[in-house]
Amino acid sequence: METKRVIILINVVGFSDGRKVAEYIENGDYNSVEEIIEAIKKEGSPDGLFLYKILELTDFMDECNNQEIELENWWISYVNLPKEAPLIF
Repeated sequence: METKRVIILINVVGFSDGRKVAEYIENGDYNSVEEIIEAIKKEGSPDGLFLYKILELTDFMDECNNQEIELENWWISYVNLPKEAPLIF
């Protein structure tokens, strides 16, 4: 199955150890955005409330280069999804 790498941004607010969560999902293979969200909830957001963004690599690069993302507010990770998987939840 062909996959695509996507960037996961997890807002630092609401996580006692967001870095651990980002490292936990890093380079993981997931079948859907829902599966990624469940992994994040399981590892570090007991109340299930958190802000996140899921971006294709080119979109992430554009937002960074355009200074649209304040990187100090986000934990950054990446995962693999099937190429046809939508990035919305």
